[in-house]
Amino acid sequence: MTRQGTRRAALATAVAVGVALGGCGDDAPSRQEFVADANEICKRHHARISEAASRVLAGGRLPSPREFGELARETIIPEYTAQIEELRAVEPSEGEAEEFRAWLDESAELRERLEQNPTIIQNPRMLEPVNAEVGQLGLAPECRIGPG
Repeated sequence: MTRQGTRRAALATAVAVGVALGGCGDDAPSRQEFVADANEICKRHHARISEAASRVLAGGRLPSPREFGELARETIIPEYTAQIEELRAVEPSEGEAEEFRAWLDESAELRERLEQNPTIIQNPRMLEPVNAEVGQLGLAPECRIGPG
């Protein structure tokens, strides 16, 4: 190969590598992709909590404090913990990144308070700061914690 042919081949290779690497950028997902990914996680954990709660509430009766404590310790808190951990792996869209991470941090703090005192899950005012952010992020109601 001639010197000029070698330069052209090197240039073509450099251009090809540049184009290939250009497609490997750090593009954030769209808002729709982010919301869909987060909602999928929330809906899965919400379904597990709802299933367990429906067993405890079977027949339309309120659970005893012992039954509620078991539901909280055995299902609600573990599912909420897993939800938060899985959501941390979701890449938010560019516009929601800061607010999403702050919400996850606040959710983790709430989870810690729930571990100390599971009965606060029955007090919507205690949950409202975290739950209000669900709507602000455009996430499904299943991403909320607690009744309602």
